[in-house]
Amino acid sequence: GAGSGLMNRKKKFQTMVKTMTSYMGSLGKPFTVKMRTGIKIDKNFAHTLIPFCRDSGVSMVTLHGRTKDQRYIKFANWDYIRDCNQLAEPMPLYGNGDILSYEDYVEKKNLSNVSDTPSGGYRIL
Repeated sequence: GAGSGLMNRKKKFQTMVKTMTSYMGSLGKPFTVKMRTGIKIDKNFAHTLIPFCRDSGVSMVTLHGRTKDQRYIKFANWDYIRDCNQLAEPMPLYGNGDILSYEDYVEKKNLSNVSDTPSGGYRIL
């Protein structure tokens, strides 16, 4: 039930998010969530969890543009990341996946209008 599998356990996910948001808030610290688009290939459902995160006081969500089962057999879905970003507003959403160069960074950031994007497993030189 940990990792991306937690996404499939909605009540547990919601309880953990509420508990951690409250606890970290009491410490004056942000609480962030990183998730994938879903579990099964071509069955995205992060868009159903992101509004809950936003409304629960999560400071930021990082969305990896692939499902768990997809791994690296397909490109990250930046159109879906863009759609999720619109649902997340005004909470910052970072997009993640296939950022291999500075040009990729600019292209993906402009396409999705996300707050930012980490470089992931690659370093941009």
